[in-house]
Order: sequence, then structure tokens, then C-alpha cells
Amino acid sequence: MVISWPGHINDRGGLRTQFHHVIDIVPTILEAAGIVEPDMVDGVKQNPIQGVSLAYTFDKANANAPSTHHSQYFEMFGDVGMYSDGWIASTDPFAIPWLLITNKPQEDVWGKANWRLYHVTEDDDWTQYTDVKEKYPDKLKELQDLFVTEAQKNNVFPLNNAPAAINARTSLIGTRSTTVYHRGIVALDTYDTPNVLNNDYSVEGDVTVGGDEGNGVIVANGGRFGGYSLWVNHGVPTFSYNLVMMDMYRWKGTEKLTPGTHNLRFSFVYDGGGFGKGGLGTLSVDGRPVDSHRIPTTICCTLVWFEGLDVGADYSTPVDDQYEVPNKFTGTIAQVVFHTSPMKLTVQQKTEFYQRLDAAGRGIQ
Repeated sequence: MVISWPGHINDRGGLRTQFHHVIDIVPTILEAAGIVEPDMVDGVKQNPIQGVSLAYTFDKANANAPSTHHSQYFEMFGDVGMYSDGWIASTDPFAIPWLLITNKPQEDVWGKANWRLYHVTEDDDWTQYTDVKEKYPDKLKELQDLFVTEAQKNNVFPLNNAPAAINARTSLIGTRSTTVYHRGIVALDTYDTPNVLNNDYSVEGDVTVGGDEGNGVIVANGGRFGGYSLWVNHGVPTFSYNLVMMDMYRWKGTEKLTPGTHNLRFSFVYDGGGFGKGGLGTLSVDGRPVDSHRIPTTICCTLVWFEGLDVGADYSTPVDDQYEVPNKFTGTIAQVVFHTSPMKLTVQQKTEFYQRLDAAGRGIQ
């Protein structure tokens, strides 16, 4: 990492080797700006920031000072690590990263993990080349126990190396088949939104428009890299489905909305038979179909996780490049209602999906 702060860092071009983590950036900025960490934001009590400031390293006199970040846990897809004052214990990955998400779900991830131990400071092994677990078994056990403590405190368990498409984490949706939203939802995590992948679904908006026939986004999930948007294009009801930038599918009304209250509904009947299959989409206005056609392929695995669901606008990047964000809806929205069902796949279909991903990871078309 490179930090520049003219007039404040008195060791221009200096190097630092203290251990720090990305969670230390916010505390550093708060200290630099003279801001006390807030306990409340907009009436919501905040969880305490876990990082520590690294601003002390800006001073040349502290070039070799001990790090103030003493321990840090790591976890991703079941692979774990624990750093503590110059030591780090970590596990071998369960999957090869460049083969996408072809790792097979495993039971007892903790029990199957192959641990390694490195002394990254005193032994100058910052590249983690020399595994010393046989020499220091007690230290390995100490770090494993510390990981358990940190993992329990931060809701890391249960460990799971399954791809999100197969075994997504617990969602706020739970087992609901009907979900109702109201205007004001911004960037709701896609894992906590109704599942529209690989199954039947419908999304509808109860809206009221004025003399301008309405314009803007009623509900959107995702962005330029993939997602969907139910919106009104200067009076014309529209549903856009962005297939991860490979194709843009649209369903459009033939007439502009009249002033008053309307129900706009998009329904999708999934073909089934595996992941990413096609289906029949139908856009209706007040119960009357206005556009219906099939698409051959759908998003198979996950919606864009860094955009989320918005109601009443499309924040971040646009699902459809025919409008500019945020493209706020000019009328009123009484509610947005999703009807969905759980994704149901057989073991054979899951196996076929993994085989397809394996082939894609090896560059086989």
C-alpha cells in the first residue's frame, strides 16, 4: 500500500514493515481527520470498529516501532488463517483459485484442513515459505484456538466451502415465498433479496402516476454487470434483464400509462433442468399482458453482490444503459411485491453444473 499526505508525513518515500490490515484504513482516516469514532449514526447504534490506526507509522521515528495491530483472523470459502504478533497459521485452499468455483462442497471443513505455520518476522519469512508447524506444535495449537475465539465472536462459523450458487449463506428471506418492499430500500444485499435465479418468479409494483405518465425505476437489483430492473421509460412500462453484459433482454408496453393507479407485473416461468436455463417472461399492466417472449439463457450463479436491491431508483451503476442513474421514479410506489420459490436441483443437475464449470476453468468450450 502507498500512502501520500503532503505536509504531514515526514518521511517521504520511507518504507514500513509493520503488520496492518484493510480494516485499519477507516480508523487511520478518522485519526487523520480528527474525528472520534461515532457511537450512533442516524439514530442507529454502531458496532465498534475493530481496526486500529496506522497513522503512527507516518512518523520517521516510528519506522521500526512494533505494530499496533496484534492479531487478525482470515476466512474465505472454508480456508482460514490466524495472524498473531509475527506468527501466522493458515490452511491450504480447498480449491484452485483459477478454476473459478469448481470446488466441491465438503463436510467437516475444519477437520479436513491442512494447517501450516510460519514465523514471518524474526525468521524473516514474510513470503511464508518455511512451514515450521513440526517445530512449534504448541504455537500452532495456540493460533488455532485463537482463530476459534475470533471466529465465534465474528459469526464465521459454520465453515463452508460450497459455491454460493449451491449453498448460499443464510438469507433474511428465509423460507418466504412472498416478500413486500416499500420505497427507500437502497443497496439491500443481494443474498438477502428474493431468489430470482433458476426458478419461477414474479415482481410487481403498485404505483400511481400523474400527468407525465411516470418515469424512472420502480425496483432494480444489480447493475451494469448483470441484474434486472422494472421501470417506466417516459410512460412506457419496461422490464430489463441484463445477462452479465452478454445480452440485454427487454419487455416493453405498447402504450404509455394513463394518469392514476396501476399494477405493473413481470412474471418469469423458468424452463428448469439445471442452472442458467431459459424461460418465458411476461410483462403485464393491470392484469393485461403487454409483452411476452422467451429468452434462451439466464444468470446461473449470483447477482452482482456489490450493487444490491433498490426500490424507487437504481443507485450505483444502471442495469440498463437506456437510463442514467439514479433515475428516480417520479410517481408514488405503494409497494413492490416478489413471489418466488426455492431453487430445486437434483444431484445429477448439480454434478452437470460442476462439470460445466470445470470445463470452463480449463478453457474448454
